Amino acid sequence: IAKFEKKWISLMANLGLYNKIKQTYSLNKTQVTEYGYRSLILIVDGLSLEKLESNREYIQDSYGCMCVFNKNKRSNLINAEFILKTPTNLKFKPIEKLNPWEVYLGNGYSGEPIIVDMLKWPHCLITDGTRSGKSKMTDCILTSLITNCSEKDLELYLIQVAKSDLVLYEDVKQCRAFADDLEKSLVVLSHLEEIMNERNDTIRPYRKQAKADNYQDYNKINAIDKMSTIY
Repeated sequence: IAKFEKKWISLMANLGLYNKIKQTYSLNKTQVTEYGYRSLILIVDGLSLEKLESNREYIQDSYGCMCVFNKNKRSNLINAEFILKTPTNLKFKPIEKLNPWEVYLGNGYSGEPIIVDMLKWPHCLITDGTRSGKSKMTDCILTSLITNCSEKDLELYLIQVAKSDLVLYEDVKQCRAFADDLEKSLVVLSHLEEIMNERNDTIRPYRKQAKADNYQDYNKINAIDKMSTIY
């Protein structure tokens, strides 16, 4: 840890990341982890997260790692992860006992599963270069959803025009529609619009009474006539 922190001071000096009274970003409570190091970085007056982020590539090259910096809005502390290695022998296994609105994206650099609550974050954009793992991540998502959810709990509407790897899921019970050209895609999207409008009309009276804000709130009130989770 001492060697790691000493190098940090050297990097800050080389980058000129100091304020007017010669204070810099300081590492605090540094820990060794299974993937590298974790530390809290104090932001002193005159510096910012943006200034540190703009030099992240240089820091990564110097340490030979990947850096992840996160900060709460009103905090002067940055949660920093320095990732020197990632799990290499993990075998895919669907996560069990997930709710229909919980999406398993894969495993993080610590090996722990990354699960997203889609009630809080209802949109997921997966993007990167060729052969970066986008399709594998999509397989993680779909396989875990299908494993955990019945056709009553889950509805999948799959649209894929450019490729054909999602055809694997066309015949599963949870898949209500599969579109592989633009004409079919329009039909599926139009159908989804009708469903969403119908759901909105059903939930609206409960929303007016402050009883339900989304379909899960509605399901708690109407146990017999539950709405499924739609992707």
